[in-house]
Amino acid sequence: MPDRIASQTPFIPSVAFGLKALTVALKAKGCAAARCDIEALQDARDHLVPDDLAAAQAVSDFAAACADDQRRAGAQLHDFIATWRRGEMRQTAARTEQVLQETRAARFDWQDRKDCGHG
Repeated sequence: MPDRIASQTPFIPSVAFGLKALTVALKAKGCAAARCDIEALQDARDHLVPDDLAAAQAVSDFAAACADDQRRAGAQLHDFIATWRRGEMRQTAARTEQVLQETRAARFDWQDRKDCGHG
Protein backbone atom coordinates (compact mmCIF):
# COMPACT_ATOMS: atom_id res chain seq x y z
CA MET A 1 0.00 0.00 0.00
CA PRO A 2 1.54 3.33 -1.00
CA ASP A 3 2.21 5.99 1.58
CA ARG A 4 -0.88 8.22 1.52
CA ILE A 5 1.00 11.33 2.55
CA ALA A 6 3.73 10.89 -0.03
CA SER A 7 1.28 10.03 -2.80
CA GLN A 8 -0.75 13.20 -2.11
CA THR A 9 2.21 15.53 -1.70
CA PRO A 10 3.19 17.29 -4.90
CA PHE A 11 6.83 17.18 -5.91
CA ILE A 12 8.19 20.73 -6.06
CA PRO A 13 11.59 20.81 -7.77
CA SER A 14 12.64 24.15 -6.27
CA VAL A 15 11.95 22.89 -2.75
CA ALA A 16 13.86 19.67 -3.44
CA PHE A 17 16.81 21.71 -4.71
CA GLY A 18 16.58 24.10 -1.76
CA LEU A 19 16.66 21.25 0.73
CA LYS A 20 19.63 19.66 -1.02
CA ALA A 21 21.46 22.99 -1.04
CA LEU A 22 20.74 23.55 2.66
CA THR A 23 22.06 20.08 3.47
CA VAL A 24 25.29 20.67 1.57
CA ALA A 25 25.63 24.20 2.98
CA LEU A 26 25.40 22.89 6.53
CA LYS A 27 27.96 20.19 5.79
CA ALA A 28 30.30 22.85 4.42
CA LYS A 29 29.74 25.10 7.43
CA GLY A 30 31.00 22.20 9.51
CA CYS A 31 33.92 21.64 7.10
CA ALA A 32 32.51 18.23 6.21
CA ALA A 33 31.44 18.70 2.58
CA ALA A 34 33.09 16.14 0.33
CA ARG A 35 33.59 16.37 -3.42
CA CYS A 36 30.66 13.97 -3.89
CA ASP A 37 28.39 16.39 -1.98
CA ILE A 38 29.33 19.25 -4.28
CA GLU A 39 28.80 17.04 -7.33
CA ALA A 40 25.40 15.93 -6.01
CA LEU A 41 24.42 19.58 -5.54
CA GLN A 42 25.51 20.39 -9.09
CA ASP A 43 23.50 17.41 -10.35
CA ALA A 44 20.44 18.52 -8.36
CA ARG A 45 20.73 22.00 -9.85
CA ASP A 46 21.00 20.59 -13.38
CA HIS A 47 17.96 18.33 -12.96
CA LEU A 48 15.68 20.26 -10.60
CA VAL A 49 16.15 23.92 -11.55
CA PRO A 50 17.98 23.83 -14.90
CA ASP A 51 16.78 27.26 -16.06
CA ASP A 52 17.50 29.13 -12.81
CA LEU A 53 20.55 31.26 -13.53
CA ALA A 54 20.82 32.56 -9.96
CA ALA A 55 20.92 29.01 -8.59
CA ALA A 56 23.48 28.02 -11.22
CA GLN A 57 25.71 30.94 -10.24
CA ALA A 58 25.34 30.24 -6.51
CA VAL A 59 26.27 26.58 -6.94
CA SER A 60 29.24 27.47 -9.17
CA ASP A 61 30.44 30.06 -6.65
CA PHE A 62 30.00 27.56 -3.83
CA ALA A 63 31.96 24.84 -5.62
CA ALA A 64 34.83 27.23 -6.36
CA ALA A 65 34.90 28.72 -2.85
CA CYS A 66 34.85 25.33 -1.11
CA ALA A 67 38.43 24.66 -2.09
CA ASP A 68 39.61 27.68 -0.08
CA ASP A 69 37.15 28.04 2.80
CA GLN A 70 34.29 25.58 3.28
CA ARG A 71 32.77 27.48 6.21
CA ARG A 72 32.51 30.72 4.25
CA ALA A 73 31.25 28.92 1.13
CA GLY A 74 28.61 27.10 3.18
CA ALA A 75 27.47 30.33 4.85
CA GLN A 76 27.14 32.06 1.48
CA LEU A 77 25.15 29.17 0.00
CA HIS A 78 22.93 29.07 3.10
CA ASP A 79 22.28 32.82 2.82
CA PHE A 80 21.51 32.48 -0.90
CA ILE A 81 18.93 29.74 -0.31
CA ALA A 82 17.28 31.81 2.45
CA THR A 83 16.61 34.65 0.01
CA TRP A 84 16.25 32.67 -3.22
CA ARG A 85 12.89 32.78 -5.02
CA ARG A 86 11.34 35.48 -2.86
CA GLY A 87 12.47 33.70 0.29
CA GLU A 88 10.35 30.56 -0.09
CA MET A 89 13.00 28.63 1.87
CA ARG A 90 13.62 31.36 4.49
CA GLN A 91 11.92 29.58 7.40
CA THR A 92 13.55 26.26 6.57
CA ALA A 93 16.96 27.89 6.29
CA ALA A 94 16.50 29.68 9.62
CA ARG A 95 15.36 26.50 11.34
CA THR A 96 18.29 24.47 10.02
CA GLU A 97 20.67 27.14 11.29
CA GLN A 98 18.96 27.07 14.70
CA VAL A 99 19.23 23.28 14.92
CA LEU A 100 22.91 23.45 13.93
CA GLN A 101 23.61 25.96 16.71
CA GLU A 102 21.72 23.86 19.26
CA THR A 103 23.62 20.76 18.21
CA ARG A 104 26.97 22.52 18.50
CA ALA A 105 26.09 23.75 21.97
CA ALA A 106 25.06 20.30 23.19
CA ARG A 107 27.55 18.59 25.45
CA PHE A 108 27.04 14.93 26.20
CA ASP A 109 28.18 13.04 29.29
CA TRP A 110 30.41 10.68 27.33
CA GLN A 111 32.41 13.63 25.95
CA ASP A 112 33.86 14.31 29.41
CA ARG A 113 34.61 10.70 30.36
CA LYS A 114 38.27 9.69 30.39
CA ASP A 115 37.45 6.05 29.65
CA CYS A 116 35.92 7.06 26.29
CA GLY A 117 39.07 8.76 25.09
CA HIS A 118 37.70 12.27 25.61
CA GLY A 119 38.12 15.01 28.17
